[in-house]
Amino acid sequence: MRTSSRIITIAVLILVALVLAGAIVLVAYQGKTAPLLNRVITLPFLEDEPEVVVMSMQRAMTQLKTAYYEFEINSTPSSSAQSFGFEATVQFDGGFVDGIVGELVANGGISLAGFDYLFSGLAHSGSDKFYFQFQELPAIPYLTLAPLQGTWYERSALMSSVAQKENFKKSRTLLGNTHIFTSIERLPDDVQAGEKLYHYRTSIDTEALKSLFHDNSINQKNSSDSIQGATAELWIGKQDSYMYRADLAVTTKKELIVVHLVANDFGKTVKIELPGDAKPAHDFIETLFGQTLILDAPALLQKTGLFSPTDLEDDDSDGLSAVWENFFGTNQSRSDTDNDGYSDSEEVRSGHNPLGTGKLFSDS
Repeated sequence: MRTSSRIITIAVLILVALVLAGAIVLVAYQGKTAPLLNRVITLPFLEDEPEVVVMSMQRAMTQLKTAYYEFEINSTPSSSAQSFGFEATVQFDGGFVDGIVGELVANGGISLAGFDYLFSGLAHSGSDKFYFQFQELPAIPYLTLAPLQGTWYERSALMSSVAQKENFKKSRTLLGNTHIFTSIERLPDDVQAGEKLYHYRTSIDTEALKSLFHDNSINQKNSSDSIQGATAELWIGKQDSYMYRADLAVTTKKELIVVHLVANDFGKTVKIELPGDAKPAHDFIETLFGQTLILDAPALLQKTGLFSPTDLEDDDSDGLSAVWENFFGTNQSRSDTDNDGYSDSEEVRSGHNPLGTGKLFSDS
């Protein structure tokens, strides 16, 4: 009997030791790929479900006041018939509270018909005014964009009206409560700048994204409806739920867009230095549409495949092709949409509103 009891006791102790050892191994490999299993170990009692973590991130980011963001954006055509590509690096130091407040620097290039054209610019967005300057614009033949370079322009602050602020606030609330990430896969944890991060691979629910645009009355029908698929990798802080990094791939009818985002310095104090001298943004509009050939760009660039034959049609012979009629919202069957005695093209080229009275962009 004593021998049997000892055997049972030893067996129980060995079993307990194995359980403890297993638990130690599981905890040690929590958030890591375990040997032999080839999968990331997760313990529900030690971390939230991926869906909960991602939704917490969405809410945290929509409630965040300020941070430093760096974007790398690359667009390549999905068809060999098109010859337009785009890449840019954008740094934004600021936040999105009642509007967009901060400083932005952009550098990039356009690939068109086998040629590369560079651009760069600056923007300073305050609570009352928005300033922008193009330091370099693409030297695309015929478009003559050089007159727009090197000058600071100003307009009213982005989203400065009460209605715009309310709409922006609604956007943030919707984004913080809409499940746009699906099929979330747990990847090995990561560490960046001393922060421990969850790492996920996920799909983006494009229908939810479209609904988010449309429910908020955002005029993005063409862009949101053209999205065919989207995926993302997310790196989320374990302590603060902020998104430290995101890699996005969006496939549309015409292109593949890849975005790399890095964010840090959450909640930082942002100081904005506003330019002293600046011209009204309406001067920029008048120069763009009146002194350059931007309105003729679709016809000039038709061989690139960037525009379809229907984009180039001008059914009412008012001097605006269909692509511009769609952009400005004018009637493609009437040369003078607002019936004021001036053709739509004449009004646009002089910087005036072809749909009614006033300037082309009333808040410029």
